[in-house]
Amino acid sequence: MALEAWHIGGMLGKRRRAEQGGTVVEALRAHYRLFLAGKGEFSAPDSCGQMREEFRWLDRIAALQGGAVPDLVHRTWIYCRDIDNNYRGLVEGRNGCFDRYGLTPESHFIASTGIEGCTELPGRLLHMDSLGIAGLEPGQVRYMEAPDYLSPTHVYRVAFERGVRIVYGDRSHYFLSGTASIDAEGNIVHPGDVVGQTARTLENMSALMERSGGCLSDLKQAVVYLRDWADRETVRNRLMDSPLAAVPHVMLKAPVCRPGWLVEIDGIAVNGAGEPAFAPL
Repeated sequence: MALEAWHIGGMLGKRRRAEQGGTVVEALRAHYRLFLAGKGEFSAPDSCGQMREEFRWLDRIAALQGGAVPDLVHRTWIYCRDIDNNYRGLVEGRNGCFDRYGLTPESHFIASTGIEGCTELPGRLLHMDSLGIAGLEPGQVRYMEAPDYLSPTHVYRVAFERGVRIVYGDRSHYFLSGTASIDAEGNIVHPGDVVGQTARTLENMSALMERSGGCLSDLKQAVVYLRDWADRETVRNRLMDSPLAAVPHVMLKAPVCRPGWLVEIDGIAVNGAGEPAFAPL
């Protein structure tokens, strides 16, 4: 068992409440309201239907927060039981919801990690946690790209952003989506080589951060997902020679969406690259 904890100081208040079959936690700041939402029920029999249910529930939560999902939700974590068989339904369901919102590669999608994971209910094939922020002004949300290192996701017919940067008056928060060993054409780099894939994943993450005014050492936490748990010491040794050696991180057995990917990493970074035109966090 591993536990991650995100501590937020300077809150005016915190609320946790049940909302129509799920849970919402709100952190109130002077200028912003952060909320973390997770649905607790399902009825659809397949992953596509359950993905649509997740977003329909999130639609209601966003409305209670005074907005809509595309405007308020900036990061999701999606856990998929038996990802090799159920990921296609996840993608179809999410793509359909984004079509309904009118989201395109030009308007941008939502940063996300889609990874193997199980709930306590065998029939539940998906669970999604979502982070939203109310009170942001135009220009505070910036999408992270490094197209000369890794392709946009729509190249291989999925829909999520490589990462998102939230710029405040006094800092920036970076939410890196699940990142793997991929090149600018969407191909797997170093197939079958977990050391090479780990190195390329770190290169891709570094490129995303550097193109957005940060660096890999700005990471405050990371999650490392492995398809084969036997690779953990090999990957751990490689990470000890990288900036992640100084970053709190947890390593999990969790296959990635494409069988050829042996490792995936996501994380949250913070630095002081704020802009005074915006209110501080």
